[in-house]
Amino acid sequence: MRFLIILYTLTCVFAPILRIYSFIGGSLTVLDTFILLFYILSIPSLFKIRNIYWPYVTLFAFVFIHSCMIFLSNSDGGIFMRAMHLANYIFFIAFFNSTFFNIEMAQKALRNGAIIATIFLIAQHLLHFLFGIQLVGIYAPLALREADMENMIAGTDINRYASFFLEPAGYGVYIVSALVQELFYQNKTKLWVVSLICLGGILSTSNTAIACIALSLGIYFYKNKMFSAKTIFLLFSFVGIFFIAQPFLDAISNRIESGKSYDGRFDGYDAVLYILDDPTWGMGFVSPENMGVYLAGFARLLMYFGYIGIIVYSFIYLKVFMSSNQKITTFVFLFLNLGSNTLLGGSFLPYSCFIVPGIKKNSNKSVPVKIK
Repeated sequence: MRFLIILYTLTCVFAPILRIYSFIGGSLTVLDTFILLFYILSIPSLFKIRNIYWPYVTLFAFVFIHSCMIFLSNSDGGIFMRAMHLANYIFFIAFFNSTFFNIEMAQKALRNGAIIATIFLIAQHLLHFLFGIQLVGIYAPLALREADMENMIAGTDINRYASFFLEPAGYGVYIVSALVQELFYQNKTKLWVVSLICLGGILSTSNTAIACIALSLGIYFYKNKMFSAKTIFLLFSFVGIFFIAQPFLDAISNRIESGKSYDGRFDGYDAVLYILDDPTWGMGFVSPENMGVYLAGFARLLMYFGYIGIIVYSFIYLKVFMSSNQKITTFVFLFLNLGSNTLLGGSFLPYSCFIVPGIKKNSNKSVPVKIK
């Protein structure tokens, strides 16, 4: 049982990284392999499962039935298999989270993962600027697709690095999850961890990460009404980080002004409405790469499931928000889908494992928390 708890918890926490790689090639990722291993090993413990989360069971049924109907209409196995990846993640959380998820282990692993990923990101930039060395964070022989490690920003000489992730936004989404846990749900908020994550968000030049970091800090100070010496130091350290990282702020500004960031994130909404033949039912999990624009989570939701999917997801996540012990995590999880994708990819797991009700130990702890 203890091994299953460890396997389940760490699989959820590190899902975005595990999803990048494949042991045998094809569409079977390391994440899928770990989930399959968990299913096999958990068979003797099936009768011990308790507190199945029915809203996610409903969501699983919707995704599965919708995908089957799309498959019957177009016979595209690729679209169906991409949908089954998401259905598998939903099933994984719905049936096993309340029994096998250990929140204290997850928070520790998430904090350490964000620290290591950020230190590696800093090393990537230092080696590049000091010695011209490109430090790659992706192990290419096992990666499902190549990471773009030479992406130049707005004609500057600042390379966009992504630590162990395929793109800066992927890294940004991950550290935001760690930041929310650090600020609101850890026993003690560690100031240096918060500062390090803020620095990492700026170095990633991910507008999504920076916006969510600012949002999380704003909620923290508003909710806690804390303006002690330590919290004031936190504010000044955050401002100081921005001054230190001024070249990166200039790059971000150039990206916004040139439209490379804003348009790239939000033009997808117009593109989806333009190509949808049946906006009511959607197109299923067609490959968004063929559209030539980036599709954020809500845009993908519309393209995959149509207006029906928007309605179903709205009702389910209203229920999730109302019943969750981690409402701030739920809010940030949904907010991220304006410019990135946490609803329909590997990042679904490290957020959902925290927001689903029923998790034990310090999951019910409310803010304010102590700053260390």
